[in-house]
This record gives sequence, structure tokens and C-alpha cells, in this order.
Amino acid sequence: MAKFKALKDFVLLSGGEAISKVIGFVAFAYLARVVSPEAYGAIELAAAMLIFFSLLVDLGYGPIGAREISQDEDLTQEYVALISSARFILALVAVPLMCVAALFMNLSDSAIKLVWIFSLALLAAPWNQRWLFQGMDKMQWVSIGQLIRMLVFLFGIMWLISSTDDLMIVGYVEVAASFAMAIFFAIMQLRENIHLKLNFHLKKLLNLTNEAFSFGLSQSIWAFNQYLPTFLIASFVSAVDLAWYGASHRIVISLVTFSMVYHFNLFPALSKRLKHSLDAFYGLIIPSFKVTLWGGILIALGLTLLAEPIIILIYGEKFKMAALPLAITIWALPFTLLNGHGRWALVAAHQQRYVLYTQMSGTVAAVTSGLVLVPIYGATGGGITMVVTSFTVWVAANYHAKRLVAPIPFILKALPAFLLALAMIVLVYYLLPYNIFTAIGGIAGFIILAPLIDRQLINDLKRFMHVKDIPLD
Repeated sequence: MAKFKALKDFVLLSGGEAISKVIGFVAFAYLARVVSPEAYGAIELAAAMLIFFSLLVDLGYGPIGAREISQDEDLTQEYVALISSARFILALVAVPLMCVAALFMNLSDSAIKLVWIFSLALLAAPWNQRWLFQGMDKMQWVSIGQLIRMLVFLFGIMWLISSTDDLMIVGYVEVAASFAMAIFFAIMQLRENIHLKLNFHLKKLLNLTNEAFSFGLSQSIWAFNQYLPTFLIASFVSAVDLAWYGASHRIVISLVTFSMVYHFNLFPALSKRLKHSLDAFYGLIIPSFKVTLWGGILIALGLTLLAEPIIILIYGEKFKMAALPLAITIWALPFTLLNGHGRWALVAAHQQRYVLYTQMSGTVAAVTSGLVLVPIYGATGGGITMVVTSFTVWVAANYHAKRLVAPIPFILKALPAFLLALAMIVLVYYLLPYNIFTAIGGIAGFIILAPLIDRQLINDLKRFMHVKDIPLD
């Protein structure tokens, strides 16, 4: 067995995802400079709606398929045909639903038309086979597929968009990029000798949907929770506030995607170890908790202390007002990384309906806090809403995992890391004269003090690097 497999797989996935996100930032930074803030806000809204409806089309089939073929590869062809067929049916329903949803928001005619064009990208979803290569533990193809999509989007944007007048073309570029990724996955699927077949066997589709529905609905609710502030700002606040929040949220949601990549990479190993024994399960969960806790807080601290220069660097001086929403919203990241352990453990234990209940808890928090905060505080209120939602999901996920799977490290284990980050924020912003050097010093202080506060941190990092290398008896 190859050494450092967990680390190598994560580097493949996160490296490809990082390059894809950089490409995406270049594309959206270019858009922010050539179109008006109002038009940029419309693009962010259309992209958010596409992500939400894409998860409706997926409906949880992917994780269920990955789980099943990771445990029995003889099921691969059957699941590929069934999942593609189910997604095809749902895509035909989701396209008109997305178009109708845009009519119920306070949007300009051009923004509505842009959403309609973006909706056509849903037709590529049935052949987005990320889950297949996840289940086969061939993460390199997942990474390359996403990279192809973003390169097509970047080149299309740079080539075809030069002003607000080209706004509709952004939608057509997104559609082309989505189909380019789907074509790549189809080619890789054929190379693995897996046929491009559809299977509309009604009973099997219903059984698969019944198995996947609760987890799929939880994914859709997750997307709703993540993008509810965007929808609320679009409905109740100004188009300019939508641009400020959209700019900050794009950075945060890109980093939150790494949480999905991280747990996506570990899920096959998590599933196998949970099936083997609780000792094997804890051998993965405990070092993973330390990695996500300290790593997530470090990233959040860095973006809090450097929010304004980062916003100006990416989007330009006219987006300076997005700095405060960024400094607040970024704290959703460590909570999302941490709550992933409970959510994916529930899926591995075939308790995915409790993932749905977990996300519904987040929805209650998102709706109640968002309806109060967003109309008053605009983009800043949206950021607070996202943090409250992510924290609530963490609490709920750990509660259900403790009852149904096994206890997972929780708030008391995480508190020292959060308190250290808070101390660095107070030091840099309130006790020292703020500048980029004191901000960097605060980040460095966190890194230096972390292994002194958590004496097992270095050993846990080493254990995590080898977590896929240790064979199960």
C-alpha cells in the first residue's frame, strides 16, 4: 500500500480544488472590474441558485452510490446507470423550477434572464460522476474534472465579457463549462470500462431514491442554509449590498468547499473503519478533529485579520465595503469543518435521515436569525446568520452522532483553539496599532502557540498523514 495515501489523496483533491478556486477568483475578479456592482450581484445570485438546484438534482444519490461501490465494486455498473437516470429526470424538473423561483425575488429583468440561462447548466448534472471516482478511490479524476470546468469558464469570461452589456453571455459560458466537465467524466468512465447506460427501472429507481432521499434533502437544505442570506439580501436589501455580501461569501463558500473535499476524501476510509470497529473509527476521527479544528481556525483568523487587503486585492477598491462581511462570515468555516465529522459518520452508519434532521436545525437557525439580522444590517447581518447556522449544525450533528454512532470530540476540546484565536484578534485590533505587520504577527503567534497549548497536536498531525496507510485486520 502506498504511504501517506490519505495525504496524497487530499493533496490531489484539495490541490485541484485550490487551483480551480484560484481560476474562479480570477474570473470573478475580472467580472467585478468590468461590470457594475449591481450586475455582479446578479451573477452571484444566479450562481448561488444554480448550486442550490444542482443539489436538488443530485438528491443524495452520489454519497449513497460511493458508499455502495466502495464496499462492493460489482455494483458499479448498476449504480452508474440508475443514478444517471434519476438525475436526468430531476434535471428536467429542476430547470423550470429555478426559472420560476427567480420571478419571486425583487430582481431586474436582466437578472431574471441571467438566472434562466444559468438553469440550463443543470442538464449536465446527470453525467457529473464525481461520486463514481470517489467510490473507486480515484480522486485524481475528480480534481481534473473540476479544473476543466473552471478553465473553460475563465477563458470564456476573459474572451467574451468586456462590460455590463455582455451580462447574458456569462450564463452561456457557465453552461458550456458545466457540459465540458460532464464530457470529461464520461470519457474517464468509458476508460474504466463502465458503460454510459441509463436504467429507468421504476422499482429500482424508487428504492434508490428512498435510500438517498433523506441525505439528498439534507444536502439541499445545507445549500439553502448557506445561500439563504444571499436570497434574503436579494429580496429585502439593495443590489449593492448583494454585491458586497456576494463578494465576501464567494471567498468563504470557496473555502467551505474544501470542507466538502476534505470529508469527501475521507468518507470511504471512514465507512470502512466504522464497519470494522470503533477503535479503527477513532483512529481516524481524533486526528481528523485536530486537523480541522486548528487548521480551520487558522484560516478564519488569517482572513479576519487581513480582510480588507484581501478584498481589495481580489475585487478592487470599489469592493472595500465587503471587508467586514468577510471578517464575520469566515467563521462559518471552522464550524463547517467540524460538523462534517458527525454528518458523515451518520451516513457511514446508514443513519442519513439524521443528517437531514441536523440540517433542518440549521435551517431554523438560519431563518430566525436571517429574518431579523439581514433587513437591519444587510451584508453584515448575512455573515452573522451564516456563522450562527454553521454552529447550530455542529451542535446537532454531534448530538445525533453521539446517540447513534459514537461520541465525537466537541466544544470543550475545541475551546482552547477558539480562545487563542480570540486573543490574537483582540491583540491586533484593540491593543496594538493595526497594520498588515501586526496582522501577520497575530497569525504567526497563533501558529507558534498552538502546539504549546495542545501538546498532542504534532503527533495527531503525523497520525493523520498515515491514516489510510494502516491496513485493517
